[in-house]
Parts: sequence; C-alpha cells; structure tokens
Amino acid sequence: MTPRKQVDEAIWAYELVRVLHADARLVVFGDGPDRHRLERYATLVSEPGCVRFAGYRADLPALLPHVDVYW
Repeated sequence: MTPRKQVDEAIWAYELVRVLHADARLVVFGDGPDRHRLERYATLVSEPGCVRFAGYRADLPALLPHVDVYW
C-alpha cells in the first residue's frame, strides 16, 4: 500500500456506499508502508468492524469471484 494507490479514497467511497447499504463491508488486500496510516484513517471515518485489512493474499484471484465490487 502506497499513497499513489489511493486506498484512502476507496475507504471514503466505501463510506458513501455504506450510507445506502449499511450491511456493506470493505476488505482491503495488500500490504506496504502506508498500511498503518490507512488503518488509523479507517478507524476515524468508519464504524468498528466495517473495514478489514487482510494483508497480502497469494490467492487473491481465487477470491475475486466472491466479491460484489472491487477497486
């Protein structure tokens, strides 16, 4: 995770979606130098448990068919 990937923008956009779909959850895959800042940001703008940071997953392509939306 780096600032150029704009994960903070994805978290903010997710919060807008959550206004209409309160049961929506965001799972962020990946790791990097910006992860701790993004985790803090998510705790400031989202309800507890709504944003999950899952870290690096080698099996990400196998997980994508099970998501409704991805960024």
